[in-house]
Amino acid sequence: AGHSLHRGGSVGQLSPSQSFFVGLHSRSIARRGIELLVMWAIAAVSVLPAVIHVAAPDAKPAPAQPTPIVDEHLVAKLTEAKWTMMIGDSIVLEQFLELSDQLRPMCSDPLRAKLKLSEVMDPMAYFFFGVHEYSLVCKRDGSCSFEDLGCLHFQLPGNCPSTEPANCMMTQRQQRSCDFTDWKRLADTIMKDDEVLFAVTYHWTPTTISRDSPDLNVGGKDAGSRSPDVARFRQFMDYAQPGAVLHNNCLHSHPGAVNEAGDKYADRLTLWLTIVKNNVELFQESGFKGAFVFQGCPRLDCGHAQAPADCEQHEKQLTVVNYAAAKLMAAKGIQYMDLVSTMDPNVRLPDHLHPCQIRPCGWDASMQSYVADAALGFKNATDSYLKRKADYDSERIHLQAVTQGLQTWAGSEDGRKRLAGHAQRLAAEVDDTYANLVSSKARLDRLAKSLPVAYANDHGVCPSLVSQAIQSAKMLTPAASGSKPQRATLLEAKKQRVAYQDFCAKPSEDSGTCKLWRDAFGNIRRPPPLPGLQPPSS
Repeated sequence: AGHSLHRGGSVGQLSPSQSFFVGLHSRSIARRGIELLVMWAIAAVSVLPAVIHVAAPDAKPAPAQPTPIVDEHLVAKLTEAKWTMMIGDSIVLEQFLELSDQLRPMCSDPLRAKLKLSEVMDPMAYFFFGVHEYSLVCKRDGSCSFEDLGCLHFQLPGNCPSTEPANCMMTQRQQRSCDFTDWKRLADTIMKDDEVLFAVTYHWTPTTISRDSPDLNVGGKDAGSRSPDVARFRQFMDYAQPGAVLHNNCLHSHPGAVNEAGDKYADRLTLWLTIVKNNVELFQESGFKGAFVFQGCPRLDCGHAQAPADCEQHEKQLTVVNYAAAKLMAAKGIQYMDLVSTMDPNVRLPDHLHPCQIRPCGWDASMQSYVADAALGFKNATDSYLKRKADYDSERIHLQAVTQGLQTWAGSEDGRKRLAGHAQRLAAEVDDTYANLVSSKARLDRLAKSLPVAYANDHGVCPSLVSQAIQSAKMLTPAASGSKPQRATLLEAKKQRVAYQDFCAKPSEDSGTCKLWRDAFGNIRRPPPLPGLQPPSS
């Protein structure tokens, strides 16, 4: 890597992004050098005389952060933008986490503590209920940090249309709106530090930016077209702007196949186009001068769907949605990214909707060590329990044999009394062991329910999506005159008569995408139950 970065000039002639890679690989080489020194020291100690004892360290050394694997052309594009903002739903969130997994930033201590108390114990619950707003900041020396922003910048808290249950699930809890102080702190961290080479931030916005979401499923109107948060958005942009924006808006407005056709479906599609238009014009009317790309709906993997026929119908409807969105973006001079053609059809997805499944800070060495240590501790405790249970079973069988011998005793009365005393002592020991094992099993059963879930990221098609999405962004054109999207009267819409596929409407039931995410996390979530205990015979 060093050779390829240095050819053609001295270190002083490297571009900022190349200097980042030099620093990045230098840190990796330094870490590897330390590892080799430690291995040499251990080998040397192992051949010393047995009378020499090496004391174990008081504290476990911090694990080395894994080496980043990001493409240098992507880093160059990120460096050019300085600040890239990804704003949208969980499709963009997963792309952001994929980029983070490639860069392997160091997660902040407050975020680690938060994830240890929530995400690692129940990734699915955190995916649905967590506040997903993050910053990834990389400096010229090759170091990167990952922070939890902890508030919503562009999504109204509780923005919850009644018939969009997945959106309701994710926003029903109390969540804080970011204020100008939060935005200023974030912008200053990125823009006023000369050592910052580039930054990428993610902001949860599944439907509308700084507006109330209309209820598409009942033909609702855009009630918040000029809500107070629009002014706050402009205040943010007046203070500092990102150099590039990646935005999407699809699956929370079109979560499944719908049974609407003709004029009703056309009205629904027209309302969605109005939402998209309002979102984009917020940037245009706020004087945004950076690069911008609108990302279309993804391809689906109907092999994962519970109802493949409905999924295929859903995918046909998304083709209509993508066509309408591409047409609107072309009319407004905005770069449109066709996600379907970008996603390799030969790559199986983690579920039928999401392009990948990456967990926050799953790349962080400290978090990986925490999860692995917890799993090892549980395994050791379980092994100890199983060994004591095996001993108990032997003792219980021995007690049964002694008791049976006592019942059939034909010897002297003195011998019978001694055997009876022995049986009583054994019974007391077996009863005591049984009580302790019952208590131990109960503790292990409770621990198993909160045991950190091992990281098992599924990268799917996200590596190529991230690179192409960021590198396809082009400069946003100035705001056009206040045009409205034409009413969508597409012939294809009249043929769409399928049942609406509920999108997590009843989380208590194993249906829809909730079932898929339960399955995705469930196969690695919990250890198998411990074998039951047979009580001792009376």
